[in-house]
Amino acid sequence: MAGDDAGPELPVELTDALRRAPDAWDQWSQQSDELRRTYVQWVAGGHGRPARRRRARRTAEYTARGVLIRSVQPARERSVSREIGAAVLWWMITTLAVGAIELLLAKLLSERFSWTDLRHLAWTSAFTAIGVAAPALWRHRRAPVDPAG
Repeated sequence: MAGDDAGPELPVELTDALRRAPDAWDQWSQQSDELRRTYVQWVAGGHGRPARRRRARRTAEYTARGVLIRSVQPARERSVSREIGAAVLWWMITTLAVGAIELLLAKLLSERFSWTDLRHLAWTSAFTAIGVAAPALWRHRRAPVDPAG
């Protein structure tokens, strides 16, 4: 590993990537030790040399563009399973409320109503819940997570 005196020790892949990207080394040296440490740990934590090289290249790109600090994701406030449970519960309640309103409107606007309509409404509500909850839970694998929160 190679490093500079002012901050954490750099993985070889990150050192090479920073040297190859124009203006990346100057930008890197202007960042705080904490931010550099976050990225060094993220690059070094890649499983296998290709993953570390990809992460190092991406870090050098972020650094050269000056968006290194903005690309760190905030830490989760709770576990993934609790987030999934809360999101699914929230959207199931919401879709059931919307479904009840749709049923009332269907009943008021027409006298025709069948159990097939109810089954269709239940499937639509379930898929809506999954479709809306999924983007809120998705984590971007191309940027590190802030360990401090």
